[in-house]
Amino acid sequence: MIAPAPATRIVTPRGKTLAWDDTDRLWLLRAIEAEGEPRDLVAQTLVNRWAWLWDETPGKYIKLVELVRAYAQPVNPAWYPDGKLFLGQLAKLPEAQRAQAVLRANARRDVHSTRTQFSPRTVVAVDTALRGPVSIPPGALHFAATSIDRPDLPVLVPAESDRHNVIYGEAGSRGARARYVVRSATAEPPPPAPSSSSTAARIAAVVGIVALGIGVGIGAAHLK
Repeated sequence: MIAPAPATRIVTPRGKTLAWDDTDRLWLLRAIEAEGEPRDLVAQTLVNRWAWLWDETPGKYIKLVELVRAYAQPVNPAWYPDGKLFLGQLAKLPEAQRAQAVLRANARRDVHSTRTQFSPRTVVAVDTALRGPVSIPPGALHFAATSIDRPDLPVLVPAESDRHNVIYGEAGSRGARARYVVRSATAEPPPPAPSSSSTAARIAAVVGIVALGIGVGIGAAHLK
């Protein structure tokens, strides 16, 4: 498999820092290879949804792989041949369509979820999603194939002739401004903002020094 991207951290819309590992990357590769275009935006939408849910429902998906396998149908165990969602769908299908549906379920389990070789477009899309730059519009939290109608969600990136998926926002404009950022794993965290009390103390000290300089006639005119 192609070498992984440099180590980075995902920063949620509210500033929480999340780590990803090789297992997260592998399952994101598997999902994107199966989901198709626009691969870059689909990959980033999955990462953005993970980061957003960390803020909205902390602990629901601790690892990125958990979100990817719960959301992306091609690698979701619930859509395997014995999965709950698949069996529910199968029971509603006409008899003539069931054999084809079983073949698709087998592919989810035996092909999409075991793949270790990926197209260059998929590798670039996934590694860009994990290391940046992020190019999805704020609020990109869902995607769906053009064959799936989602009138309940606002369209953010419509499908084009060479794209298989539409990028949507969250219903009711929840998360409308949510977009994760990427930070180097070795970058120093930003220094904490000074408290109001420490800021006031510094201001008082500066005022005292200026006053002292004026009192003894030492270059007060040069203070900036």
